[in-house]
Amino acid sequence: LSVKMVSQQQTKDSASKKLGIVAPQDKSSKEMKSSKKMKFASSSAETEPTSQTTISDDSKTGRGMSTMPRVVKRKLQKVRPIVEYNKMGKGIGQAHIEMQSYIGVLARPRVPLVDKKWSQIPKDVKEQIWEAVDMAFVGGQGGKKSVLASAAKKWKDFKSTLTRHYILPYTNDKEKLSHPPETYKFIEKAQGDAFVASRLSQDFESVHSQHAQIREKLEYNHRLSQKGYAGLEDELEETMPGVEIDRSTLWKRARQDKHGNIPDPKVAKKAKLIVIEVGDYSNMEAPSSLKSLCRYVETTLLPEDKILEFKIDKEVFGSDRDTFLLPEDITQFAGMEEIGASVVAVYMRHLHDVLKQAKMCSMVGFIDPATVSANSGTVAERSRLVATRLQKTDGEQIFMMPYNPGRHWILMIVRAKKETVYFLDPLPGHRVVDEEAKNIVNSAKKIYNSHIGRAGRKAVIWKTLSGTPNQPSSVECGYYVMRFMRDIIMDPSLAFENK
Repeated sequence: LSVKMVSQQQTKDSASKKLGIVAPQDKSSKEMKSSKKMKFASSSAETEPTSQTTISDDSKTGRGMSTMPRVVKRKLQKVRPIVEYNKMGKGIGQAHIEMQSYIGVLARPRVPLVDKKWSQIPKDVKEQIWEAVDMAFVGGQGGKKSVLASAAKKWKDFKSTLTRHYILPYTNDKEKLSHPPETYKFIEKAQGDAFVASRLSQDFESVHSQHAQIREKLEYNHRLSQKGYAGLEDELEETMPGVEIDRSTLWKRARQDKHGNIPDPKVAKKAKLIVIEVGDYSNMEAPSSLKSLCRYVETTLLPEDKILEFKIDKEVFGSDRDTFLLPEDITQFAGMEEIGASVVAVYMRHLHDVLKQAKMCSMVGFIDPATVSANSGTVAERSRLVATRLQKTDGEQIFMMPYNPGRHWILMIVRAKKETVYFLDPLPGHRVVDEEAKNIVNSAKKIYNSHIGRAGRKAVIWKTLSGTPNQPSSVECGYYVMRFMRDIIMDPSLAFENK
């Protein structure tokens, strides 16, 4: 495994991905123009009263409580835009942008403007936000958890905006601070006064000063605004078909202006840094403990704005591939937070080394999770990739196939010769195989059987392993899947069926 430490260079473009629609016929021309970028689904749910699902306008001047009337109109018609996601599971497209805006419209006036943590906000308030969004959009991946996480961020951002623009600049103007800003007339005076008092306290001043110091250390800010990296990657995949969009390219493009230039000389210099070879993985002076690894991220990767680039040999997944780990990938791993396919793939590379040392490579193989999980292509494309991987063996191997149907990791163990797949899901009580995963494996089996010239069974035999340990909360699934793989290969007899 070859590893590189490279400067982060990533991308910006201007075109947006256009999606097909089935739109109502009575839309105005302006609405129709916007709708051409979205797919829609009819909703069979009863229309919720506007007073419960939206924020209604009042007679006040200024911004007031915006309703996003286009969204309200679609809700009354029981038509919901379908939010789409890229292969990394990030929301993209016009529907995603509208949904995020609508979440902000709901969160700003509905969540009490008090100096509390999001976890302390009443559950019924959060439930109202989720129900309103769910009636307006087909959210797809992430569901309620993702929507409420977005609402939490927008609520915090709103408080930050009020603090930076309407409180701190007027600390000596008591009259100015005694009334809510004209732009946000919906803020009740009592809440506004309490919020101002909390922002002028010594405790907050100390916290604000610490955050300001941290912000000053961020030298290489991107220029993506609301679109974010997911939207940028979506644009580039459309304008650069067939080209792999890696994270270093995104970093560079995200800091370019519309002419393709990087205005900030310091950022431009950083973007031109030569890739620094670290050498073979076995020779890399990597930290020996998790604490040391985090220190390495803090003292080396973050200050120099670098990422780790891994070259994974074809013997691991059947073909050569590169992958990248950002500093946040490593710190999230250290903190047992949600992890992506890159982290899982790098760990599988490590397990391959373990197999080589034990001379077990002829017994166990791996299928790249990034090529088979949701949003990695059509079912047919992913089936062909799995079949190709199976064809490169004598059929005796078992294949570890981590699979992510959308923010959750499961493990499938494919035994091609016996046309059997073992299924492990760490989620408590969740013992149903994902239908898309089934279709991928079933189709791959047919291609594989055709390749080796056998008729085979009509359907794959699926076996759920009953002794699978359960993850304690919602984010440990990736770690459990990695542990499953490790425990299985540590037994030379591969007797996982009997455990």
